[in-house]
This record gives sequence, C-alpha cells and structure tokens, in this order.
Amino acid sequence: MSNPVAQDPAGHATSLRSPATALLALRMACWALALPLLKHMVALPRLAALMWHKSAGAPSKQDVDRVVRLSAAVARVRPLPGADNCLERSLIAYRYLSALNADPRLVVAVRTADPSGFGHVWVTLNGAPVLHEDLSMFTPVLELGGRGRPVSAA
Repeated sequence: MSNPVAQDPAGHATSLRSPATALLALRMACWALALPLLKHMVALPRLAALMWHKSAGAPSKQDVDRVVRLSAAVARVRPLPGADNCLERSLIAYRYLSALNADPRLVVAVRTADPSGFGHVWVTLNGAPVLHEDLSMFTPVLELGGRGRPVSAA
C-alpha cells in the first residue's frame, strides 16, 4: 500500500500515514476550500476570530511542526486558482496552532519599498515566523493575537 505524501513549500515531505494526520489534513482542506470565499465576505479581524480555536494543554514541538507543514502543503495542493495564498495558508495555520494552545499571532504587512502596497501575511509563534522565509522587505501593519484581537505594539 502506498503512503500518501504532500510537500510543504520547502519541499519537506509530510506523511499522511497516521489516521490523525490524515484527518487533520482533511479538516484543513475543508478550510482551504472555504477561505477563498470567506476572505471576501468577512473582515479580517472577524475572520481571524472565527478561525481561533483555543484548547487546553501544552503544544508539543512535533504537533506544531506537523500543523505548520500540513497547512503549507494543503495551501499548495488545492484545486483553485491562486494556490498557496499567504492569507489562506496563514489563517489555516493560525486556527490549528491555536487549537494546540500555541498562542499564534497573525501578522499582516506591506512591502516597504513598493508603492503598489503589495502585502503579505504570516504566522508567528513567540515572535518568530513559523515558515522560514525572508520577511525583511515587509513592514507589519497589523498583528492579531488570540480570538483575532489586535495586539498592541509594546
């Protein structure tokens, strides 16, 4: 029997062998199908509040890594135009990291030297982006914490 495998943007394999991982990927895929419509109908703070799913307990590094990899992989393989949309990918990661009680932050930024206002969205844990990407060209304009509430700059 073959082992279904998805790849995240960095090319890391994400095995769907365990039933729990396959179920998580399926739940993420459902959100990946709904978010392209929802993001045009619901304001971002309200959408982030909808995606927040707090639970109890301490997250394990393995669970956090699994959520990050799966959310990136699911965002890449959906059958709709504009695959791997940073907002949708980040909202999925934000949801399932909050479900692990990892306290994720959703960061919305604009490209500093781009008059078109090109933006980007990513998720952080403890102030560090969960995906390893160069964010030096972006200036954060909004950070949403728990339940989609804006985080004040301290």
